Amino acid sequence: QWLERGIEVEADFIQLNEWTQADRSFEHEWDHTKLPPIYFHCNRCTLFDRNLGEVTLDVAKSNKGMDIRRMEAKSDDGHFNASGTWWIENGESATHISGRVDSNDIGRLLDQYGIKSGIKDSEEELTFDLSWPDSPMDFAFETVDGEAKWSLTDGYLSELSDQGSRI
Repeated sequence: QWLERGIEVEADFIQLNEWTQADRSFEHEWDHTKLPPIYFHCNRCTLFDRNLGEVTLDVAKSNKGMDIRRMEAKSDDGHFNASGTWWIENGESATHISGRVDSNDIGRLLDQYGIKSGIKDSEEELTFDLSWPDSPMDFAFETVDGEAKWSLTDGYLSELSDQGSRI
């Protein structure tokens, strides 16, 4: 049965240009018992004109929920790697994710995602260890707890305003 065997996707290229959101007028509760294990690997993935590079997602069932064994995205400008757990116990649900993001040029990487940071020629390293109530799909900044450490190497800011302050 597919719910136990899971879903496996192995793709050379996937390009998703648009997404139509489902009707959100109802409250949805994710049920891990109705979700299959998932293995997804794409050599070249593009989402909304954003090059994600090589993407891997590996999620397996566990006794108390789901194990997020691997979430990874590798591109020319950066590498995201994380793992975690979604556990359900006594009707309560929580998610824990830890990992890191490394980039050889964080300004260029952020640019690919439409974020104009003004950071130029700087490498970046971010490590994180985050938790929130509910499922991984119910992520909300308001409920996140944890720690993140971010460091940049020498580089420069190309857009710096001196409005009201001096450096």
